[in-house]
Amino acid sequence: MKKGLLIFFLLIGISQSLIAQDGSLEDGIPQAVVSANPDILIIDWKYDIPFPEGKLLKKIKLKRDLFQTKALVLQQCIDAVRSHGGNCFKITYYDNISLNTYAQEYGDRIRGEIYTLKENELHEIRSRMENYTGVEKISEKKITKEKIEVKIPEKEFSFNGQGDNKGWILFHWSFPYINHLHMAPLGEPSKNGTGFIGISYGVDYFYHKNQYINLSYSGVMDYNTPLIFVPRGDEHEVLRSTYLSLSNNHKINNLSLGYGPVFARNSWELANLFWEDKNQQNISPGRKPEEKYNYTLGLIFSAYLHTSGAPCIGLIYKPTFLRLNAAHKFSYEHSISIDFAIKGPVTRLRMATDTQ
Repeated sequence: MKKGLLIFFLLIGISQSLIAQDGSLEDGIPQAVVSANPDILIIDWKYDIPFPEGKLLKKIKLKRDLFQTKALVLQQCIDAVRSHGGNCFKITYYDNISLNTYAQEYGDRIRGEIYTLKENELHEIRSRMENYTGVEKISEKKITKEKIEVKIPEKEFSFNGQGDNKGWILFHWSFPYINHLHMAPLGEPSKNGTGFIGISYGVDYFYHKNQYINLSYSGVMDYNTPLIFVPRGDEHEVLRSTYLSLSNNHKINNLSLGYGPVFARNSWELANLFWEDKNQQNISPGRKPEEKYNYTLGLIFSAYLHTSGAPCIGLIYKPTFLRLNAAHKFSYEHSISIDFAIKGPVTRLRMATDTQ
């Protein structure tokens, strides 16, 4: 066992020594080989020189050998040229036989093209080689790397607020934080309230590069302070509207305009926190707590100004007209909100990107 390991490491050492001595073809073709074969022209891969049309005899691949030096490999090239009746070998790929090379993909060490050229054509190519200015040429090995690293077009997998986003589905999360509500509860005078607090969440789907559908569920109210846990007093009125909306939206640069139907629950509530305690203590309790609400149908209109990132700010106008749970069917109510929204890409439908 020890003897086998010793032989293995000795072979590795010898091969590495040969590789170190051999160097790369980029360092130049061994002159001894060239001098011994003056009738054969060898052209390194780094020379990007055009060849006369119709002079290509054959493309060949030479198998790799871990212990072959550069001179032996080139001698194989010259023998191949002679066997096919050519007089020029143009190298297109050279593997320097390093242990981390593409041995899995390519079992050959060198590839090339065999040509048969006239004397004046050989003279022209030699002259071009002597006066070559060093135009950078991408080797086949480098091209192979690029092919292995499959690059997917960026536009298919990154959402661009200013670009073509057909097929994208986005999550919509927002805070309609500043609200004005107008209600017409049955048996009560019209109610108007302006305040804070609201939340909305839903999805956007871009069915066109600059048009999308939004489906959202939202709730707004007219709380009189920006923080909901601040007490409002014993007796107070609360206006609320929760609604489900579906809107079609047109995006024009940084602005998007939307419109569509809405189904809402509009409610007016008279809250009296200590009404029962006051009533039991014979203290004037005020009005009894109650709530009146309507299920209504209407429309929604929105305008959003988008930033370069995910956040945007918008204005939402939601008028409702048709009551579904009251004898008096038609009554105008509305909510107007200043909305602070965040939109984040979720996925892109492959079918949509393939058909745009």
